Amino acid sequence: MCYWIALDNGHIIAESTVQHVTRDDMNDPDIKARIETFDRRMQERVDDTNFDNPELVNFHLGDEINLLDERIRDRWPHDTAYGDGSNTPSDSDYDEPRERPEEDDIELDTYDKLIGSQILLDDGLKATVTRRMTNLDGSPIGRAHANPLLDTRQYEVQLEDGTTDAYFANIIAENLFNQCDSEGRELLSFKEICDHRKNNRAISIENGYTISKNGNKTPKRTTVGWDILVEWRDGSTDWVALKDLKDTNPIELAEYAVANKISEEPAFKWWVPFCLQKRNRIINKAKSKYWRTTH
Repeated sequence: MCYWIALDNGHIIAESTVQHVTRDDMNDPDIKARIETFDRRMQERVDDTNFDNPELVNFHLGDEINLLDERIRDRWPHDTAYGDGSNTPSDSDYDEPRERPEEDDIELDTYDKLIGSQILLDDGLKATVTRRMTNLDGSPIGRAHANPLLDTRQYEVQLEDGTTDAYFANIIAENLFNQCDSEGRELLSFKEICDHRKNNRAISIENGYTISKNGNKTPKRTTVGWDILVEWRDGSTDWVALKDLKDTNPIELAEYAVANKISEEPAFKWWVPFCLQKRNRIINKAKSKYWRTTH
């Protein structure tokens, strides 16, 4: 880091190491006298009287403006804007710019960010916020608040089947919050697996084993070349790589592989049996614990 330092003669120098004057320094008579001397010399150096031009002592800005007006009238003598002033716009002819309100003065109801939002309800239905609910005299129900828990606004929400329902702002905000992670990315809720596909990068069943020196066959650990079609709770579908879905929904993927007779494929063979065995052990432990605690 570099600092610009002004000397008492008005010159500017650059230094990378500086030290400010401390309170103890100000109590030292010698240092205090040096500071006062510096201030006095600096004031004398930057005094406005040092920059006065004697030739412009009697010059006024209005003189230059009057001279400019005369030159314009000589060049455009028929321009009445510089003649009798009849065509010169008055101050009232100009629209004054509208003053921007302070952020503190803007009502929270002015900009409604919830209208148009799509939310996923607890029962898995997708809905769209359409408008504010109003009472009999047409006034909006509830008031906005910076804290969502204290927001009493009520909205009309349209479901996918066309029906409508009323929801409070805090419920809508909670659903929106649950649909996003800490970085604002949308979280999609898994519903079911619809289909699968593989490309030429997928390993065939014949090449799906590694044979050791003593002849033992070990399934190869691979997931390349496979995509899974997933349907989300909001009704949308996406092709997801096998490697990603295996980490997020291994049980559902393993059951799908068995049901669709692809569990012998190398991409599934090495992990599906162990995944299902682990699932069965967890279920059996849960059942045994239930019987022990209730009988």
